[in-house]
Amino acid sequence: MRWITLTIIGAAAGLGIAAVLKLIQAFTEKQVYTLLLNVDYIPVLKDLSYDELGEVILHLLVSILLVPMLYIGLLQMNQSRNILAYFFCSSFIGTVLYTTTVFSPRTPNLFDGEAFLYWVGAHMIYGVIVGGLIIIMLRE
Repeated sequence: MRWITLTIIGAAAGLGIAAVLKLIQAFTEKQVYTLLLNVDYIPVLKDLSYDELGEVILHLLVSILLVPMLYIGLLQMNQSRNILAYFFCSSFIGTVLYTTTVFSPRTPNLFDGEAFLYWVGAHMIYGVIVGGLIIIMLRE
């Protein structure tokens, strides 16, 4: 039953970060939503053509796979109930992933500090969503 719940958490958090970054991009014109959906640097995927829905589905699959890995990793360290652990892990992941912006002309410049802050901030929100929902799951 936990796997189903973790899958739902992954999908919900994935949709949450996508919505946040889409709004940020709409209001600031910083291409952070484009970066979230970008697959220009993945060998097999970069040669295929996706519409926005296809890119969102790929993003959701990544999120659905990531959430159980975060949970299991933090469970092994006795931190599965610590929302700050999810917050910091997601922030770190976001920071590392931001560097993939160098592989595409459609995404922000690597040294665009404003875009970087939006990107990492959205990943912090993702971590709070994931951590909060997992803590609720563990209470049941």
